[in-house]
Amino acid sequence: MKAKSDENQINRRRDRIQKLGCIACARLGNHDRTALLYQVDPKDPQAAIPLCDFHIHGWAGVHANPRTFEYGNGAPAALLREVNAWLDYEDGISPHVSPRNPFTRKNICIYE
Repeated sequence: MKAKSDENQINRRRDRIQKLGCIACARLGNHDRTALLYQVDPKDPQAAIPLCDFHIHGWAGVHANPRTFEYGNGAPAALLREVNAWLDYEDGISPHVSPRNPFTRKNICIYE
């Protein structure tokens, strides 16, 4: 059984991921879409990406049409790497983030 502090840490991280907004919409320039968490790896509770309802359940969503979703947005594993890179940058673990990361435009960070 996991310790309570581990669960709290996981929940805080998942909240931070959700507050980023939909990564697929952010790649298109819309940074104001509220997001749900899409679980990339069911065995890892921290392996989640923020997606809006359309990008999860819509006609081009990851559930309804995974090939179309990957063609337009990239594989969920690649999106997870972008989310993790941004969180590492916010935490100070990584000194810089790629200017192509969709969350840079939302938070107006300085490209390094």
